[in-house]
Amino acid sequence: MKFALTHLWSSLKNLAKDSPLLLILIILFSCTPFYINTDWFAQIDTIFYVMYSVIIILQSYITRERRYSLLFTIVSIIIAAGLHTIYKTYQDIPGIKMAIENMTALWLYSMITLYFTSADGHYIGEIINRLKRIGITIVSSLLYNIIIAMSLWFLYIILGDVFPFKEATFKVLVSINLFICTTMICSYRESPEGPPEPGSFFTVVFGVIIPKASIITGILANIYLVLILLGLRDDTRFLYTYYPYVSLFYLFYLASFRSTERSKTQQLLCFFFITLTLLCLCLIGKRVINEPVLWLNTIYVAAFNLIFLAYNLYSLVKRLTPSVHTSIMALALGAVLLMPVIGYTSYMKFTTYDYDGESWQPHLDIARTFSPDYSAYKVQKDDEMKAKQEESENTIKLQTINFKAIEQPEIVSIGDYNNFISHIELKLYEPTTRTAETATVDFSTIKFNLVNDGKDLEVFLPNGIMETHHIYDTLLTIDKNSTKPVVIEGTDYRLYIYSYFFNEYGTRSITFSVLYK
Repeated sequence: MKFALTHLWSSLKNLAKDSPLLLILIILFSCTPFYINTDWFAQIDTIFYVMYSVIIILQSYITRERRYSLLFTIVSIIIAAGLHTIYKTYQDIPGIKMAIENMTALWLYSMITLYFTSADGHYIGEIINRLKRIGITIVSSLLYNIIIAMSLWFLYIILGDVFPFKEATFKVLVSINLFICTTMICSYRESPEGPPEPGSFFTVVFGVIIPKASIITGILANIYLVLILLGLRDDTRFLYTYYPYVSLFYLFYLASFRSTERSKTQQLLCFFFITLTLLCLCLIGKRVINEPVLWLNTIYVAAFNLIFLAYNLYSLVKRLTPSVHTSIMALALGAVLLMPVIGYTSYMKFTTYDYDGESWQPHLDIARTFSPDYSAYKVQKDDEMKAKQEESENTIKLQTINFKAIEQPEIVSIGDYNNFISHIELKLYEPTTRTAETATVDFSTIKFNLVNDGKDLEVFLPNGIMETHHIYDTLLTIDKNSTKPVVIEGTDYRLYIYSYFFNEYGTRSITFSVLYK
């Protein structure tokens, strides 16, 4: 607790000395719980108020050492007030509402990115130090909450009903937490000597173990994308695995620079990220060729990956370590996602429809130009999805049959029949896994076809008789422990089923004999 108090007091002194304007903004923001329920605040959108407050505070922190810091802060306040006024005035117009939301989100994203950006040669070290600062802030805030809550609780017990415990405690705690968190985060100062050297644990884990392990995963990831590109693996999980993998291991890749400036392992990892991005672009191109309707979405996905590719190529060729140019890449990626009107989030809103209880309505009326009858289109798509789901459920319900007659008669009585053919075998395999297929056999006097995905057997006789026997359904009714052949009587013929195999992966085979006239 003493450490937390000392840390907070040191942060307050540094902040009051370096940037009194920033301290004033933090105090005003921290008092929000006390005036949030007032009449004048009711006209302000709470979410936008919090976002603009964080933006202005971060902007003041970032520009605190600049000559025109006060001017920058005043301009930011004016812009924030203007955007909020436009939003409240025209929030019924979807286009303007979406543009203001995206502009605010992009502004906030930019301020957070710049907060973690260091212009000196300790880029990764300073990011880690700032993250440590945030961690210390959370711990300190937790300790203060415990002490304050206990103090107020005892005060409530002493004073009885005089102290409004529920409302007052909540407001006080929130206000103090806001003040502590913003003060400690915005009082961070970079040391001229740079951050301290990383510990041995960090060096071993992020400098040796994870980079070496990432080489293995990088090779496997490249092989996986190549298999998808060649059509040997399904690409339904491609986007769900590619972006989480790249994001996680790229953070590990950046963290490795905290332990070493540049190594062959890091160059190899950078090369893997380049090949992964190239393969991803190829897969995106393949997908849009097969489904041209996705071309507009592909523009955003391709732009996102091209920025990432260009940055890694530049870093590999120039042998660069993470620095300000890394933040520039992050800002460019954020612009693709959040740019007003033309960003990816705007595109998603543009192509999204809401159901009003009777029909599907677009977020923007201009979308009707591209899809004038979306309700009918939606019904068609729902029907197609329902049909696919029913087909999938039917496929799942298919049972595996592995019937084999052990007691096969060595002598079959011909009786009134004139012909006998023994041990006819028909096979049917899934085309994507096996190429062999013998689903038809013709003996000139009688012909057999294995049809309906191997479930039925067609019998053709020269006199024009054609009958279909549902072998799959018939074998489902047979006792699993039966060892005798299954006898099926037809018109002028008799079948003896000795074996029948059917599984969910597409393999079907049947062995039988036939007596016929």
